[in-house]
Amino acid sequence: MKSLRGIFYSLYLFFACLCVAIRADDFHGLLHLCVQGDISSKTFLSLKRSLKELEKTSCTPLLLSTCIKDAFPVIEAVSVNYLSKKNKAVTVSMSTPSFIINQKYVLTSTGKLVDVDNFTPQQRLSLPTFTVAEEKPRALFLDGYRKFIGRCSSDLCERFSVTWYDPTIIALHDKNDFRFILIADEQTEFLPSLLEQCTHIQKIISSRAKSTGIKWCLDVRFKDQIILFSVRGNGHEKGFYEQIAYRN
Repeated sequence: MKSLRGIFYSLYLFFACLCVAIRADDFHGLLHLCVQGDISSKTFLSLKRSLKELEKTSCTPLLLSTCIKDAFPVIEAVSVNYLSKKNKAVTVSMSTPSFIINQKYVLTSTGKLVDVDNFTPQQRLSLPTFTVAEEKPRALFLDGYRKFIGRCSSDLCERFSVTWYDPTIIALHDKNDFRFILIADEQTEFLPSLLEQCTHIQKIISSRAKSTGIKWCLDVRFKDQIILFSVRGNGHEKGFYEQIAYRN
């Protein structure tokens, strides 16, 4: 008898999940939220509030999952399972952060651009930083950012701060001596031999050049050669970009 009741109850849940027009009363039960991966307290509280509101609406588990992912791009996957008629288990899997852009955004492993405060301070400390000339990165270049940073070693990210102007002009500012800037593009391969040559050139210039407002640019965009030239400015403003672009 008990087994028959279990079968009928399982069938009931199956057809209830298929039904689009579920009564709102069915969503007033207990909600069990499970988060896989790290998440900031702010995002976690916001997620709980959103789920409580969605719980009051007549939506299927599939629609509930879609709404959550649309509202929180930082979430990679959502699964909704019924524990009982009025109890649901919602499991969300967080995407992995790749790097920080303009100190405001994070590009995730799924290629989504999300606010930096979705992640914990501990997560942010371990991420490489990346600057783009525009206030908000354009979706057109997101894949280019990801591929470029993917070719940058952790040592390179520690030594240089990166500013992306466009796919053909990417400036790497030496954190130890801001007089020196490497000019790369999205296809540049930072081989150890290339970086050793750049370091050697920097040492020669440092031993001979006086400390002035001049910036020394080492253009590494060309095969088997490094082009050295100087520009004026702090290496971040629009005028700097125009000086580099004029040389292309």
